[in-house]
Amino acid sequence: TVKLVDCSVSNNRVNYAGGAGLSLLRSEADITGTTFSGNEAEDIGGDAYGGGIYAFDSRLDLINSTLSGNSSDAYGGGIAAEEQTVFGSTTFDACHVAQTHQIAVIAATQHQS
Repeated sequence: TVKLVDCSVSNNRVNYAGGAGLSLLRSEADITGTTFSGNEAEDIGGDAYGGGIYAFDSRLDLINSTLSGNSSDAYGGGIAAEEQTVFGSTTFDACHVAQTHQIAVIAATQHQS
């Protein structure tokens, strides 16, 4: 399990795929009090999802955190979630999303309450 508490993840870039700030593949993440800003997923021949966070078939809890100024050439500048990604019951609790097009849920993503 990845745990981020009171962190700043900023100004990262990936040139393919996604998750310039954090990329999860069949993983779990508990994120509290963390800011994802200025991260960019750039498409140079493939899809680029989730500038801030990309989650594939993973569990993601995001609490009291901020997504701001992240970008993606495809979907979800802040967060892109694919396949069986599960957002726990505390997901997005007291979070701040500063811009539109920051969150994308793609394919068979589930929400668990």
